[in-house]
Amino acid sequence: MAALKKDQDNRFDLVFIDWKMPGMDGLETSRRIKAMDGIAVKPEIIMITAYDLSELPSEASEASQIGINKHLTKPVTESQLFDVVMDVFGAGGDKSFAFSHDGHKGLISDRSADIKGAKILLVEDNEINQQVAQEILQQMGIEVDIAGDGLQAVKILKKIKYDAVLMDVQMPVMDGYEATRQIRNNLGLVNLPIIAMTANAIIGDRKKSIDAGMFDYVTKPINPVEVLEVLVKWIKPKSRSTSGTDKFNREGFNSDKLPWPDIPRISLTDGMTRLGGNRKLYRKLLSQFCDINIIVRPLLINLAQMLESGSIKCVKQLRVLDSHLSNTKLEKQFQQLRKDVDMFDMDSALGRLKAIASALEISL
Repeated sequence: MAALKKDQDNRFDLVFIDWKMPGMDGLETSRRIKAMDGIAVKPEIIMITAYDLSELPSEASEASQIGINKHLTKPVTESQLFDVVMDVFGAGGDKSFAFSHDGHKGLISDRSADIKGAKILLVEDNEINQQVAQEILQQMGIEVDIAGDGLQAVKILKKIKYDAVLMDVQMPVMDGYEATRQIRNNLGLVNLPIIAMTANAIIGDRKKSIDAGMFDYVTKPINPVEVLEVLVKWIKPKSRSTSGTDKFNREGFNSDKLPWPDIPRISLTDGMTRLGGNRKLYRKLLSQFCDINIIVRPLLINLAQMLESGSIKCVKQLRVLDSHLSNTKLEKQFQQLRKDVDMFDMDSALGRLKAIASALEISL
């Protein structure tokens, strides 16, 4: 706190705070930082903890009320650190890979023809990253299968043949390095192009990727032009099925003709540019954002009020929420919340609801 007050000329945009500290813990420190006078812009805060806050409803709720919506679980990996910082400040920041679509339209269309119909295994644990990469690759005419971690990738590669693998390096269960070693040594796929997906700033990831047996690497967040160049480099042109689409950038993108009006705090021009002018994908991501912030947020707030008052009307509210939270990573927590309500355990239900809200970055 003293450092934040002292160095106002070079303000701190982000603070990492350990949860458990002697004297003053991370939550109380964060609360005081958010309430500090004399600081023009309050820094974002990321909590570092040895626990999964999703399993600690009361602590997660308290952190959310303070304004902490992101945390890192120890031990912290470089890739996790990169991802959470990108989440806080918006993927890209100054590291924008925006490009002129008109200038690259012909290049991308021509070069993607060389790998059209290729079959790629995308190994990535983050659902948003999966979605973005899959859409961009499919627009290049590439067939894409997805594995959520390295172990899944090894199992899939035992049965299915691919032209290349895009491999995230930091994943749960089995990381990309170990998966690559097993693919090379145990499966004998020594010539299969395995391309690492690494955070741009993490030079160590690149060396470790090559040492593990990967052929090349691309940076995260994904850059359509960079990915295409690397794939063309390693995938040999041959006769393939062309059932995939080949619409990448054919329309181009004119920032003066946005498909929707400007939305407060959302840069449509920047978002469209970062997704290669992909209106379908942008509409899908924007729809997910609106679903959470416009529909789910008021429903959760209303439900919290009902649970606090013990109102039986919350059962109807739960049915409405079911269509939005089913088939997501929060489904198990939501189903347990419903069981708590069925047992009239409103206190437990409220605690679980706050944990769900925290995971969705919603303050109750």
